[in-house]
Amino acid sequence: MQGLAVNNTGNDTLDRDENVALIEVSVSATILCLAIVGNVCVLISLATRRKRLSRMHLMILHLSLADLFVAFFNVLPQLAWDITYRFEGGQVLCVGVKYCQVVAMYASSYVLLATAIDSAVTSRGEDYQFNCCLKAVSGNTVDLGSRH
Repeated sequence: MQGLAVNNTGNDTLDRDENVALIEVSVSATILCLAIVGNVCVLISLATRRKRLSRMHLMILHLSLADLFVAFFNVLPQLAWDITYRFEGGQVLCVGVKYCQVVAMYASSYVLLATAIDSAVTSRGEDYQFNCCLKAVSGNTVDLGSRH
């Protein structure tokens, strides 16, 4: 057991480099502020439109809401944790925050995926959409020929 030092000072927290912690807090706070301000600007811009929202604007709205969800449930708890150096909530709050963090990350990814699928389907035209529906329902496609 020689060479192993055990710290029995009664302090159960690990030592941390305060300079690194200050940088982590600064970066997290900057990311949080930029995410909130940027996404709120997008929401205000979409809310003040006089026209009805197009499908792409609706996707941007959902992506902005998902980004705000990430900012409040991923970045903010991490910022609080970096400041306090430990989680100050109870077990229920811990589980709730972890659940919201997972939901926020999946929501953001799924909105991006839905936007990509929507763009791909839109660019291929109505025949492609019709064949996708038929294939999903029956497993077969129909050759509709050219509509030109």
